[in-house]
This record gives sequence, C-alpha cells and structure tokens, in this order.
Amino acid sequence: MEYFILPVSWEKTTLYLIYFSNDDDGVITSPDQKFALAHSRVEAQALAKKRNLKLQEDMELLDLGVIQSWVNSRSMRLPEANLIYRAWNFFGDVATSLKLADHYLGYDEDYISLHDELFWGCNMPGLTQSAERYEVDLSQSEIRNLRSILRSGLEIFRQGVNQ
Repeated sequence: MEYFILPVSWEKTTLYLIYFSNDDDGVITSPDQKFALAHSRVEAQALAKKRNLKLQEDMELLDLGVIQSWVNSRSMRLPEANLIYRAWNFFGDVATSLKLADHYLGYDEDYISLHDELFWGCNMPGLTQSAERYEVDLSQSEIRNLRSILRSGLEIFRQGVNQ
C-alpha cells in the first residue's frame, strides 16, 4: 500500500487528505466515517506519522472549486479533461472510502463511454503515436449526465468533509 498527501482546493481553502493506492484506492477516514483531514501539509505529515504510514511524494493539487463552479454553471465549455477525469475517479475513491459507493453515479455502467471519452481527452503521453490531440466532444445530454455525476461526487465529498 502506498500513501500520499493529496491537497484539495475546496471552498476557498486547501485541505490535505491522505490518499492510498493499491488494488483499491481511497482516502484515510476517521472512526466516524469522515475524512481524516489536515489543514496543512505539516499537519498531514503528522497524521501519517501517528498512523505509521510511510508517505510517497505528494500528489498534484486537485481543484474541486473549478469542478463545483462548472457544475453550478450553464457553460457548455468543459473544464480541462484531465481535471474532470481526476475528479471523477477521486469521487469514486471517496465514495468507496466513506461506504457510499451505491450513491455515486460515476459507478453506473451507463456512463462507461463518457468516462472513456474523458480518459482519451487527457491525452496521456505514450497512449497515442501521433502528435494530434484528442478533443473531448460531448453532446448536450452527455454534458447534463456529466454534471449529474460530478454533482453526486461533490455531495459525497461534502459529507466526508463536514465534521
């Protein structure tokens, strides 16, 4: 099992979670099924030390403020595909960690093609052999579905933060 500090931009502040990765990914929770939150990197390191968790290199900031703003807007222009894809997967990990996976729309099989579209839109190095970039192209219906998925993830995240 590998552990990482994951900074998350949320409601005009940065929260620090301890993310774990193995066969299952997730975030460390407290006994009351809320996140084991820290308000600084140093605090997160102390939390990891207290739990005897050996930390790997920090993860990149996940800006849920951008996701929340877009979900609440009427904009048809998507935020960066990489951010949406990371948020989608993060929300799934959070839902599993909080034992709320049944409430996360991103796990619905009906949305696999939408998840795949975002994956390819990330244009990860080594996955394409040409210099062309894949552009995510979603219908209005798919954008509505994406907003619903991300909204469900934001709500689950909010439940883990509220203490």
